[in-house]
Amino acid sequence: MKLTADLVAASPSYINAIKEYELDLSNNHITQLENLGSTRNLYDALNICTNTVRVLGNFPSLPRLLSIYASDNRIASIDRSIATAIPNIRTLVLTGNDLHELTDLEPLKELVQLEHLSVAGNP
Repeated sequence: MKLTADLVAASPSYINAIKEYELDLSNNHITQLENLGSTRNLYDALNICTNTVRVLGNFPSLPRLLSIYASDNRIASIDRSIATAIPNIRTLVLTGNDLHELTDLEPLKELVQLEHLSVAGNP
């Protein structure tokens, strides 16, 4: 499924357990991250769990975003410019994806605010 501005607008949002304003895009068969500019940088957290995303990237400038929950996708690579678009990420959950090598995580070294990273369940 294509991630459209309409899907973003129709998706639930709420205050999560750690008091972040979260947009829930989970379980939508999303294959590619796109049109996230339609979030207008309103969210602290983005839940894209249980989709079929292959590349963690293509983010517009989202400086408010603090957490990304991206478990159970097919993420095999991370965009090298990720830190430019989402510089304030503190929590990144990549559990159950297709990251094979430690070098696949290299773009994350530029995320200087990153405190919590989960990569369990990757090959």
